[in-house]
Amino acid sequence: MKALKILLLLLLALLACATASFSESCSARHEKGCSCPPSCPCCKGECGGRCDMVRMGCTCGLQSGQKVNNVLLILNEGTVSGEVAGHCIAVGSRLTIAGNAEVKGDLVTLFSILEKRAEPLVSGRIVSLGTIDISHFPPFLRFMVTLWEPLLALVLLLSTFGSLKNLSLWGAKKPALVLLLGFAGLLLFVPASLLGGTASLIMLTILAVFSSAGFALGFSSMACLVGERISPALIRSPLLRALIAFSGLVALSVLLAFVPSVGAYASEILKMSLRTLGLGLLLSIPFSSMKKPALTC
Repeated sequence: MKALKILLLLLLALLACATASFSESCSARHEKGCSCPPSCPCCKGECGGRCDMVRMGCTCGLQSGQKVNNVLLILNEGTVSGEVAGHCIAVGSRLTIAGNAEVKGDLVTLFSILEKRAEPLVSGRIVSLGTIDISHFPPFLRFMVTLWEPLLALVLLLSTFGSLKNLSLWGAKKPALVLLLGFAGLLLFVPASLLGGTASLIMLTILAVFSSAGFALGFSSMACLVGERISPALIRSPLLRALIAFSGLVALSVLLAFVPSVGAYASEILKMSLRTLGLGLLLSIPFSSMKKPALTC
C-alpha cells in the first residue's frame, strides 16, 4: 500500500506539471512579437515560425513545413521533419530525423538514441557522445535498444537486490522527502540549460547520465516495493516476487502506449514518475541507514 501511495503522489504531482516546458506558451511568445510554428492557432504562423523548441520529459515533433530557430530535447522522444535554422540538440533522448528535415546548424546528440530516416540535410557538424545510431538496425534490435533504461534497471535489481530493497523500504517510510528530492533533481536541468555554450552541454550530459541512473533506480525500487505486496505464501523468494513486479511494470508501460488518445501521455507520466522516484532515492542515499541484509532467495 505504501508503494502505491508513493506512486499516486508522484502521478498527481507530475500530472499538474506534465504539460509545462522550458519554453514560453504560444500566447506569451506572440505578445512579445515572437513567432510560433505554422500550425499554432494563436498566430497561425504569420511571423514565420521562428522560435526555439525546448522540451523535457514528453513526446513532441517538428512537422514538415514547420520552422524553428533551435531544438533542445531533454529526456524526450522527438521527431524532426521540418526546418531548424540553428542547432538541434538532444540530451538523454530518442531523436528521429526524417529524410525531409533540414538542420542549418549542428546536430548534437548526447547519451541519446538517434535514428535517421534516409539522409537529412545537416549543414553544420554532426556531433555524437555516448549516442547509439540505430538508423541501420533491424526493426527488432531497434526496439530492444529503446529499452536500454529498463534493462539497466533489471541489471541493478539483480546485482544489488539486498541494498536496493533496504533503500526502497526506507523511501516508502519517507515519501515526502523522496518526492521533494526527486523534483529537485529534475529542476537541476533548468539552470544547466540556461548556461549556454559548452558549459551547458557538459552539465546537460552529466545530468542525462544522472537521470538515467535515477530511472533505473526508480524502476527497480518500485518493483521491490510492489513485490513486497505479493504474499510470501504464493512465492517464497523475495527476489522472484520483485522480478514478477518488474515484469508487470514493463507490461504496463508498453500497454499504456497502445491506449487511444491518452495512452502515450499516460505512459510518459508513468516513466517520469519512476524517474522522479529514482532521483529522489538516489539523492536520499546519504540520509538513509542502509543495513547490510541477509539475502534470501
